[in-house]
Order: sequence, then C-alpha cells, then structure tokens
Amino acid sequence: MRFLLSSSLLLLVVSLSTSLPSPGMLAWVCKSCPNPNMLFTADAEMTSPSGKPVGQLKLQQSIPRDEESTEVFPLKIDTSDNRVKLENMKTTYFMVQIQSGSCDNLGGVLASQYCRGCTNSLGVSLAGKDGKPLALADLVGNSVVFFDTKNTNTKLACGEIKNGEQNEDA
Repeated sequence: MRFLLSSSLLLLVVSLSTSLPSPGMLAWVCKSCPNPNMLFTADAEMTSPSGKPVGQLKLQQSIPRDEESTEVFPLKIDTSDNRVKLENMKTTYFMVQIQSGSCDNLGGVLASQYCRGCTNSLGVSLAGKDGKPLALADLVGNSVVFFDTKNTNTKLACGEIKNGEQNEDA
C-alpha cells in the first residue's frame, strides 16, 4: 500500500513537472521584430562658471516609431560614466534645469528636477513644464544647467546639448 502511494505521488510529480512550462517560457520573444520605439540621444559637456570641467552628461529619450502615436516618454539625463564623480562641484544637492539658449545667454526654464545627493550618477528624468511634452530632438542647442537653489541660488555648471541623433536600431 505504501509503495503504491509513493509510486503514484512520484508519477504525478514527474508528469506535472514535464508538462508545465519552464520558468521564463511564458513570454514569446521575436528577435526579428523591430522595437516599437527608437532612441534619441544627445550629450552635454558640463563646465563650471570658472571654465573648469565638471563632467560629461548623456541625454536619452524613447520615441515611438508610429508617427501617429501620442505617447510621450520622459527625458533621461545621466552621467556618461557613473563610476566617475562629478568634478568642481560645491554641493551634491542642486536643481537640474533645461533652459533655452546658450550658457552665455540663458533663456526660460523648459523643465527642471531637483537632484539630491548627486555625485557619480544623476539619474534624472524630466517631463515638460506645465504638462507640455518635452522632446529631446527640439532641445539640441539649448542648455543643461545645475543651480544651487538650496544655499546660494548660483549657477554651478552649464553645458550645451549637442550631437543629437536618432538611433533606429535601439
């Protein structure tokens, strides 16, 4: 009786384990299918007001391939190498702003995000001001600015957004 019960249980376990899908096999992945989004990238070389280098930033935004899509993705700003600390910065608490114009002639604020404790990596994600969409393709030639809004309300660093390109293979 005991042998029959254990044999039945073993048969049940073996049959269930072979008939159920393996972990990770529930999603079908099409390697030849295009990604529904493209990636627009740009970069900015940040310098302090005295002209000393602060660091290199990379800006990225996903763009839908479907031109009729109304989906808007946030603009992501991060350091090019998050193992390298931002140099010549007086504080690690600052406002990251996208402003129209060049660093010498700043215009209005297009988007902003407070960055707390930012030393090696910013990891900032920006959306448009007042609910308006923000497109990185339209921001090339404008500036990324770090402001010390907590202590002195001074400009810590600035860099022009350059080298914008759309990557359709991303």
